[in-house]
Amino acid sequence: MKEVYNRVTELFALVVIYIVGLVFFRFLMFLGTVDTVWIDSVPPLILNLAIALNGLVVGIGMAFIEFRIFPRMVNLPTHTFMALRFLITITTITLGIAVVHHLFVMLYFGQSFGEAYLYTLRFLETGVFWALFIYLVFLSVILNIFKVVHHHIGPNAFINYVTGKYRIPQEENRVFIFIDLKSSTSIAEQLGHVKYSRFLNTFFNDLTEIIARHQGEVYQFVGDEAVVTWRIEKDEQCLKCIQLFYDFKNKLYRNRSLYEEKFGVFPEFKASIHVGLVSASESQGRKRELVYHGDVLNTCARILELCSRLKKDLLLSEPVAQWIIDSSDYTIHPLDAIMLRGKGEYTSVFEVVSANEAKQAQAVPLP
Repeated sequence: MKEVYNRVTELFALVVIYIVGLVFFRFLMFLGTVDTVWIDSVPPLILNLAIALNGLVVGIGMAFIEFRIFPRMVNLPTHTFMALRFLITITTITLGIAVVHHLFVMLYFGQSFGEAYLYTLRFLETGVFWALFIYLVFLSVILNIFKVVHHHIGPNAFINYVTGKYRIPQEENRVFIFIDLKSSTSIAEQLGHVKYSRFLNTFFNDLTEIIARHQGEVYQFVGDEAVVTWRIEKDEQCLKCIQLFYDFKNKLYRNRSLYEEKFGVFPEFKASIHVGLVSASESQGRKRELVYHGDVLNTCARILELCSRLKKDLLLSEPVAQWIIDSSDYTIHPLDAIMLRGKGEYTSVFEVVSANEAKQAQAVPLP
């Protein structure tokens, strides 16, 4: 239900942006930067409504192709994908403008369908159309760049990059989840490096959707591993990393047939979660990126190594386990205190099981 709500919110936001964008275009017309001689006879209120309607129609069209058409084209060769994307985008924009103009001529000027069609053809040759067309293409490019960055690093991280929040190092309390693909070496050998790259892209695309749903920030994608983080400000935010683990696991199982049909293998993963104080700063090299420093990341990486050794899918540190000790959604099982590699003292590690998994395990009859 939450996924549907988020998707509807994104669709609504995209449509609103196009409407607002065309209202701004109307402002440019008012300033005289666009030739409007042929529509000067139209009352401002009617013209404003027509432009807002144009934004609505184009926005709905762009939302449809962004969320229904383009995702089905991701496996096409890059040049083919880019060419088709550009062609579909300009076609959608042109049709949106033409449809609204056609309706406007019929309803406001009282022209017949055929006469309105001829008027629309002539309109497509005017400077107003080309100004509007170029403006909308430029707007779609800007929105697409924003969407890609927003989805890949998270909304908070995007804002922090823009505002330069971490130019000066800051101490923050953060939770990290390390996610690692199981049997990656054997899968890579089985698929070959090109097909394996496509496999990883599909895997991480599915993960990125879940990260966006839980407002996580992607810290790193390294090989077959992903690191996601949240800044801990409220108690209800603490469980998002655990919820992400199970939501991602469920999404992969829902897409199991797609993975097996396309790649012949099904991805499984392990994860570790730890929380604590880290230093956050923006690296000042040629390539700027946000960097976290602190023992939290090292400990989380060492706990991840235990997953393979102990054959566990998800392990938590003791501070994380304290968050869910009273939760009815999860059950924690303490493991023996373990000496982690590179550590001078024993560390308490916990296994977590969701309530749904526990019920399923109880429902399985003993042999």
